[in-house]
Amino acid sequence: MLSKTFFSTNEQCVNPFGFEETLPVGSAACALLETTLLVYINPERQDTFGDDAVKPCRYLLHGRDGSIQTVEAPYLEGQTAETLRQGQFRRVDVVLA
Repeated sequence: MLSKTFFSTNEQCVNPFGFEETLPVGSAACALLETTLLVYINPERQDTFGDDAVKPCRYLLHGRDGSIQTVEAPYLEGQTAETLRQGQFRRVDVVLA
């Protein structure tokens, strides 16, 4: 659960794992499985708990080869989830709405 105050009010540049990344306004980021940048994108900067909570609705999966895959779902499952656990994505954006 993340408070709306946890999400950024400015665009930010970061350099995790040797890749320069731009994080949009309304984002919060952390490392996942030691090699993947996990970015929660919350454009409306709402809480992720309570009656008006935002929840995952889309995933942007950035492959280490430069590819980007979009998954429209509340969670990842099957082969996509396994690929994430294997560390094959350098960045995962979780869009909240």
